[in-house]
Amino acid sequence: MDTRVYKSDSLGAYPVDADLLAAIDACGAGNVESDEARALYAQWNHLWLLRVIWMHLAAAFRDGTRRGAQVTKLLERVQRLYAHAPKSFALTFHMTLLYFWVQLSDYCLRVSDVEGHDAVVYRDLLAFWRAHPWLLNDQLFTQYYSPKLVLHTPQSLQEFMLPDVKPLPSIVAFKKQADK
Repeated sequence: MDTRVYKSDSLGAYPVDADLLAAIDACGAGNVESDEARALYAQWNHLWLLRVIWMHLAAAFRDGTRRGAQVTKLLERVQRLYAHAPKSFALTFHMTLLYFWVQLSDYCLRVSDVEGHDAVVYRDLLAFWRAHPWLLNDQLFTQYYSPKLVLHTPQSLQEFMLPDVKPLPSIVAFKKQADK
């Protein structure tokens, strides 16, 4: 990961990507008693999750590393972060929702590539968000999943479940449409 610096208040106390990942890894290793760790958990939100997802996926696209390896690293990193969260922060790891956001972020990067925005959205998180503002809606998953599946199916916490309301967008379908 690189050391880009952002000038947005929405990115909280970690304007540098590498610093955020280091803090997440420290918490994921069980170092959760420090003020820095408590601040990370207190500020953790949907935007931070999207940022971490984007960092991993964009790195794969920019650096030519395997996307699957980056996704595995991301899933493990977030799972460790949630596993060590102090109980007072009530974070629950949810594989279906995490993978939903990974899939949609990946779709957006690939659509951007087809549309010719790739140079910008792989380098600039805020440009990525401007190109795909609907990702910022933390309730977007409700357009794809029923509450029963996401909230009342314990299996969805541990493994990815396919949407039961409508399918996830497909880059294959998008490319076919773009080629017409």
